[in-house]
Amino acid sequence: GYDQGRINTAHYLGDAYDYPGGGPGLAVETVQHNLGVPIHYYVRLNFRAFVEGVDLIGGLDIYVEEEINDPEYPSSNPLDPYGFEHLQIPAGMVHMDGELALKYARTRHSSGGDFDRASRQQQVLRAILEKVTAQNLLPVLITQAPQVWETLTGSVVTDLTLSEIISLAILVTEIPASNVESAVIDESCTMFWETPDGQQVLVPLRDCMRQIRDDIFTSESVVPEDEDATTRLTEEAASVSVLNGTGIAGLADATATYLQEHGILEPTTGNADRYDYAESLVYVYTGKVFTAETIAGLLGLSPTAVVEITGGVAEADIVVIIGADYEMPAQ
Repeated sequence: GYDQGRINTAHYLGDAYDYPGGGPGLAVETVQHNLGVPIHYYVRLNFRAFVEGVDLIGGLDIYVEEEINDPEYPSSNPLDPYGFEHLQIPAGMVHMDGELALKYARTRHSSGGDFDRASRQQQVLRAILEKVTAQNLLPVLITQAPQVWETLTGSVVTDLTLSEIISLAILVTEIPASNVESAVIDESCTMFWETPDGQQVLVPLRDCMRQIRDDIFTSESVVPEDEDATTRLTEEAASVSVLNGTGIAGLADATATYLQEHGILEPTTGNADRYDYAESLVYVYTGKVFTAETIAGLLGLSPTAVVEITGGVAEADIVVIIGADYEMPAQ
């Protein structure tokens, strides 16, 4: 419902125009739409929360691959909010308190610019996990959780409860480091472009981004091989709506007919909210994932085209959006 723009404007627009869920709500929808990856929860924290969180665990030891020399780092002086300070961090292993870790994560003046910054932010997150895990800090942090939560009220906004945060913290420290995978969408998956009004932006190269996404998020099917797919489809009895998100007339009807011929019960059809969907998506609103994954397979879509929506409301259990990348399967 908004014009195309930089992804970081979604949060601002969500707050400014009272989007359901505010800034985080529109940011979540934007990421899900562009990457096809479900976002189950969000956490928004300000600089104060980040600094205090890092200091709470005694700082971080981070290996700096190349010297940071940023003469235009935004000033932290409240009397000079639009000024700059000179940030220098030597290459090698550096112990960082919260303030320095924040500067390391925020600076963009390096050879790779914003792409380096994205990588450094992931590095900081890994360093936090390693520090908490290696020194077995979690039991102590859990006992302090109510007090920390109260202290950070106003600095952290999330749809997670405190008990959910503690449960997730326990879970994540039990995952072996070798099982944690990450990637950065970098210059190989984006293209520089100047907008008609002169803004310098990055345009996503979606085929490249899709491959990175699939490498990280795609997993093997856990459905037993001897399971009768027809039986499972019948048990879920999912209502399905196929919506045309392209300008090609008749595509939704043809797709619905194809799906019905292959065991999907009487899909309804219609037009999507717009006709410029770049990627096809299969939204699941009521947990009937088997049917959604079957539809994705029948239509030749990636498993990560399936996006579960929690708390959403739709006219059908599953809504298929046909995008520009869609190719009608051979009959």
